[in-house]
Amino acid sequence: MKIAVATQNNMVAGHFGKCEEFTIFEIENSKIINKERLNTKEHGHSKLPPYLQEHGVDVVICGGMGQGAYYALTARNMKVFVGPQGYIDDVAEKFIQGKLETKEAGCSHHEHEEGHQCQCGKNH
Repeated sequence: MKIAVATQNNMVAGHFGKCEEFTIFEIENSKIINKERLNTKEHGHSKLPPYLQEHGVDVVICGGMGQGAYYALTARNMKVFVGPQGYIDDVAEKFIQGKLETKEAGCSHHEHEEGHQCQCGKNH
């Protein structure tokens, strides 16, 4: 199994679409067997779900995400955890232990630039 954690300075990044890097943890028998960084600078909101899928990701973890990204990931059979915070290694361990909690994806869980239209239909 592979989990992708949105990463900024070894912490869970707060915004899926603006994340420039994911840490991919490969898990086997409840242990991390490999950890690598995946640069996503060239991929925006809409390109990230297929890019993560190409890398065999099963689970995506990030601090915040809109409904559109959430649906694009779940349509590709990826499980999504929104809201975790802290060091990426600690978050990966919580996931392995089955103790990672998630929030509903959507507008209120991340900030938007002025003029951005969220999947919730509001202009921000």
